[in-house]
Amino acid sequence: MSDPKHEVIPQAAQLPAIELLHPMIAQALSKATPEQIPALVEKMMDLQERFEKRKAEEAYNIALNELKRDLPAYLARDKDVSFHGKYVYSHTTLAAMMETVMPHLINHGFSVTWDSPPPTKAGNVAVTAILTHRGGHKERTTLEAPPDSQGSKAAPQAVASTATMLQRYTALLRLGLVTRDIDEPG
Repeated sequence: MSDPKHEVIPQAAQLPAIELLHPMIAQALSKATPEQIPALVEKMMDLQERFEKRKAEEAYNIALNELKRDLPAYLARDKDVSFHGKYVYSHTTLAAMMETVMPHLINHGFSVTWDSPPPTKAGNVAVTAILTHRGGHKERTTLEAPPDSQGSKAAPQAVASTATMLQRYTALLRLGLVTRDIDEPG
């Protein structure tokens, strides 16, 4: 007497038809013993993963090359800074940089994000820019610096100031961009 809830499936129906597999995989499986199949499948999955990783890196490099053709030669300075009247200079803000590059990043399938690891043993702030391509490949650039305690900043403001500066510079480095040179006095 058979139980309708526990139907016996013939063994051939449990595995995909060997003709649907890649010829190399089909050949390897046809020569393998049942004990060898799990290790063989794992090895093939590793090979597939390496192949996909290589293809994603190739797509990343091609897209990065195309992105560089669209990006400006340099980013303009957009903010003047003065510390107690002693130091006066202008620089490119993170917001201006992102406003300039973001449309190009999107057009070429890129996104940029930042990761902030915990403070270093020396108490420095570390920031990592991560440039990710839609194909899955990503590249990272990390910088670290002490908190910017100039002026009358509270401790969290000192960390935030340094983090913002490091976001700007890690993205510039990762994208291979420069800012317009600062005019030296005299």
